[in-house]
Amino acid sequence: MDLVLEEIRKMAVEIVKESKQPSFYNDYKELIKRSEKFFKTDPFVGKVKNDVFEILEYNLGHGIGHAKKVAVEAGVIYVAEMKKAKTPKSEDYLLAIAQTAGILHDICRKQKDHAEKGAQYADNYLPYVLKDNKNIEAIVHAISNHEAFCSHYNEPPSFEASVLSDCLYDSDKFRWGPDNFSFMLWAMIEQTDITAAQFLSGYKRGLNALREIRNTFRTPTGKKYGPEFIDIGIDIGNRLYDRISNEFNIFSS
Repeated sequence: MDLVLEEIRKMAVEIVKESKQPSFYNDYKELIKRSEKFFKTDPFVGKVKNDVFEILEYNLGHGIGHAKKVAVEAGVIYVAEMKKAKTPKSEDYLLAIAQTAGILHDICRKQKDHAEKGAQYADNYLPYVLKDNKNIEAIVHAISNHEAFCSHYNEPPSFEASVLSDCLYDSDKFRWGPDNFSFMLWAMIEQTDITAAQFLSGYKRGLNALREIRNTFRTPTGKKYGPEFIDIGIDIGNRLYDRISNEFNIFSS
């Protein structure tokens, strides 16, 4: 990362630290803690992480850190939504399925049509670690439908698969809020050799993409909390825009 981009990254991280935390983290504090502990300690989830770690380590800014965030919060949303549906499934069961989907969802991020390619990867991999075909189908379906602004949408094989798909999508899109400016954007830049000029030329376009994602959340939980994530992200982006303009005399036209 060149010196200008490194300075901009530091500005962004400072602004994120000063910004409001999404209320999702307070309202679901205890369930988030349980999901985080499950992610760290569950043997099955640990095996999945170990099996794909090397693939995710260098993954266009969507590596193991991104996968963990998506997995943990997809688990939270899935438990919340399935409890509303009065499912007899245990919390651990729901967390295992959602977190597996979260770990694998960007496994083919570097490829064109990465959601479909990732679903194919999961369909080939999961039979080695999962015996229940319905769970495999649900995870594969969720991965195939997690991409934003995608014209296709595969029909869910079951109610559980439909809910899981929407939970994975919403957790993934939560990352378009503060996380985008704290780590994800800069990891992508480091792994693609984007120059400062390229970053700055596409800055406004990037903020417009944030605005477009705001109304795409799918679950009731996502629709309640997702727009706030995006609004905080947009505010951070606008404040960063002003800092760049003032300190580097850029965007003046």
